[in-house]
Amino acid sequence: MAMIDCPECGKQVSDKAPACPDCGVPIAQQVPPPSQPVYQHPPPQYQAPPPQYVQQAPIPTGGLSCRKCGSNNVNVQMVQTGASTNTKGKGCLFTLGRLTLIIMTCGLWLIFGKKKSKSKTTFSNQKIAVCSNCGNSWNV
Repeated sequence: MAMIDCPECGKQVSDKAPACPDCGVPIAQQVPPPSQPVYQHPPPQYQAPPPQYVQQAPIPTGGLSCRKCGSNNVNVQMVQTGASTNTKGKGCLFTLGRLTLIIMTCGLWLIFGKKKSKSKTTFSNQKIAVCSNCGNSWNV
């Protein structure tokens, strides 16, 4: 390791240091010439594949059309067509127990209200199309 003078500030710097620690100027390092010439390959030539043409189906432009008047001014809607509610009862064991308590307490058990039953409601929907011109509607 040899000490050299910094070309900017003139202070002593190691020849292996990347820059002067005082002023920050990079120190030029001597790189030995390569012993063998470096062979560089030419860049590969990119050849694009030939274009392939795919025939596409024609895109429909009208969408839905009214069966009655032939208009394309049609709206699609979801309509609730019905609902059903299933109620689950308490069962005979609960009813007998409650009746027994009412009799044994001379009707004092009637002060307490009944428990509410569990019910489940299901809805049925239907998708229909309605023509804005003539008002005709049909299932989709």
